[in-house]
Amino acid sequence: MSVEPRITSANPVRQQGYLDYERCAALNNEIYRLSWSGYYSGSHITWWEYFSPSLKTAETLDPSLIKFLKLALFDPKDGPSDWTDRPALFYWISSLNDPDAFFETWVEELYPGRFVWLYCATGYLMGDERGIL
Repeated sequence: MSVEPRITSANPVRQQGYLDYERCAALNNEIYRLSWSGYYSGSHITWWEYFSPSLKTAETLDPSLIKFLKLALFDPKDGPSDWTDRPALFYWISSLNDPDAFFETWVEELYPGRFVWLYCATGYLMGDERGIL
């Protein structure tokens, strides 16, 4: 992926009419690499490789979100299996969510299928585990 994640005057916002999955994945991966530096130096796999979501799950997701998930790093290839041994993506966000939790929010009751709970918050919010929708 050759897209720079940061938006600058030389690298402006791209108005594409859909999720700029390349830039979002590049930013996610840059933050991911920083969070894992010092913990694990081996190769990492993407969210899509880790979860291999069902066809039913894939059919509910926007094609640009699927492309993002196929590029976004999620886990070390042979790293720790225990979630407590994993660093958080950053202070407020632990990681990308698993596919079973994508539609588990109170917002789903009001707007079915409209929002995806993409990132899970860390426990630092003291009770509000919802991350980024």
